[in-house]
Amino acid sequence: MKQFPALTGVRAVAAFMVFFHHLPVHIKPGFLVGLQLTFYWGVDLFFVLSGFLITYRYFEKATLSGSWLFKYFTNRFARVYPVYFLVLTVVILLLKNFDIIFLLQNYTLTHYLFFIFKSHGMAITPSWSLTVEECFYVLAPIIFILCKKYNFWLPFLATILLLLLILFTYRDGISLDHAMFQVFPGSFFGCFLKFYTGVYLALIVLKKEKIEPVHRKGQKWTIMGIAGITLLLIPLVYVTNKGASVQYPIIILVNNFFMPFPIAMLYFGLVCENSLCRRILSGSLARLLGRSSYAFYLIHVPVIMYLSTPFMRPYFNDNYYNLYVMTVFAITVVLSVIVFTFYENPLNKLIRKKAVIFHN
Repeated sequence: MKQFPALTGVRAVAAFMVFFHHLPVHIKPGFLVGLQLTFYWGVDLFFVLSGFLITYRYFEKATLSGSWLFKYFTNRFARVYPVYFLVLTVVILLLKNFDIIFLLQNYTLTHYLFFIFKSHGMAITPSWSLTVEECFYVLAPIIFILCKKYNFWLPFLATILLLLLILFTYRDGISLDHAMFQVFPGSFFGCFLKFYTGVYLALIVLKKEKIEPVHRKGQKWTIMGIAGITLLLIPLVYVTNKGASVQYPIIILVNNFFMPFPIAMLYFGLVCENSLCRRILSGSLARLLGRSSYAFYLIHVPVIMYLSTPFMRPYFNDNYYNLYVMTVFAITVVLSVIVFTFYENPLNKLIRKKAVIFHN
């Protein structure tokens, strides 16, 4: 299967953006502060990328047979759960919260499931996005089969209908606009366009590869993608310090409905064009950081929390704050590389190998 080194590098950029959203550096002028506070859209990079990679890797051979589904879900389990279980267990031991519902929801990643069930809290704050990813993984085989048998637009329109059904039936006594603010930020159906944009991009690339190599000179799509993202960041920065009634609708509109398209343009450029951006993101360091980005994404909030101890607090002031931030960042990077190298990657390979032996 063809690899996309630059897209691996993108994963590192996305994870680092989320880190600096949660623990921003003190910078000036005000516009740059607002820009840094919008780094939550780094999650959009992950969702579009997930839609693209899962489709590119599994679409053509996708069936609803037991053997294919076993391999598919084993690979998804090996990719997501071993590191998550490790980090979650450490965090729970530190929190000393052994409530059975809390444990069940966190270990099964159902603590943020469509907002249908009352959540007892997230032990790892960014894990809400894993629930969204988990939903896409479950639905992806059905989406692929429908795309093959009919076309892309059937599952796409079916998802829109399900979204509308959720919005109009979401909890008695809650208005539609309030339901939108609950569903859109953190559920699969609220984020569906991000995944479907990645799916559609993968279908384009797969189709083009059958006709001719997609690699080409130039950097048109890369530039268009970066320019589109930059333009969309302007309204996000503008509403950073506005009230919720202004801020949330614009954030939902930009993040959920506009941002996926320039991200897809950027990815198409990184896949097809030999640009400077592609060469930087394909470098060995960028690839290492990208491969360890999942561990980084999971551990960065616990590291931030547990390095904000009395030992570190003397440095948590205006004079030394940026040094504190960069120290926490460096520690998180080192830990994530160690976790990936000595735990995540070997265990991922072991699970896949054992699954093949078991299935055979």
